[in-house]
Amino acid sequence: MSENSAIIKINEIVHWRMENSKKDVLAKTQFFGLTVNLLTYVEAVYSLDSPSLGEVAHALNVSSASASVAINKLIDSGYIGKQRSTDDKRINNLHLTKKGERLINANKDAVGVFVDEINSVLTEKEKEAIEQIYMKLKSLKIDEDTNNRH
Repeated sequence: MSENSAIIKINEIVHWRMENSKKDVLAKTQFFGLTVNLLTYVEAVYSLDSPSLGEVAHALNVSSASASVAINKLIDSGYIGKQRSTDDKRINNLHLTKKGERLINANKDAVGVFVDEINSVLTEKEKEAIEQIYMKLKSLKIDEDTNNRH
């Protein structure tokens, strides 16, 4: 297997497992009706810390109109709340409700299970190698876009 194909395969495995973890979380009764896409919006509001709708749209690289539809669904479902900005009365800042916080915590727990599974099959030397790879990629600023999402 070439070096590039190994990186691609690792990406595919991690992506597939993360998507399945999200689907497992959303299959729970208390989160019935949410989609992986809507969970992504909840994650964005969580990671951006009281963002405006425009900031969420920008972070997810979607139009404001698309973000507005998703955010309104999440407000109606009780996962996200909005509050008028004290700095600019034209802007509403978004925040997680208790229900949204429960969703984020359930998702973190699911990701933790996945991380534990990975750690259970890796040696200490392999874990250190992954840490070194991450630090090299971080120095290239590859993770800047993803830091605002999770």
